[in-house]
Amino acid sequence: MARRTPKLVSAGSLVVAALVGCASPGKPRKVDETIRGGQTETPSAYQSEEKNYAGDLPPLEHEDVTATMRALQPQVHHCTNQYNEGGTTTFLISVAAGGKVRAVRAEGGFAGSPQAECIAKVIQAAAFPPCAPTTFPFPLTIKDR
Repeated sequence: MARRTPKLVSAGSLVVAALVGCASPGKPRKVDETIRGGQTETPSAYQSEEKNYAGDLPPLEHEDVTATMRALQPQVHHCTNQYNEGGTTTFLISVAAGGKVRAVRAEGGFAGSPQAECIAKVIQAAAFPPCAPTTFPFPLTIKDR
């Protein structure tokens, strides 16, 4: 399998590294397979609650993640314009059965800052297509102005 370079989605000063777009051409991969080689990481507190509901739901695909995160760009821009902190931060996003975001945690870079908290709230309000529960990292790079 050929390894592809992560895609960068740019909108003004915001650059989103879409690592979930690293699947082989013509062969879409699930988010979990792309990020962790097929291992699913679901917080145990939610696992039993979602297990029965998630049985018939499809896995979250990388195209769904990319489309959902692109739709959030205007709100993320509002956060970055308000706080203007540069750097790269990875947001660990937990999606519950059905596509609702259960938890968002920022790590590295500007994590813990008001900007990271603002962006985490934007991501928390996102709705992914109905899917089996999953957790994935999403790196976000903000260019210094």
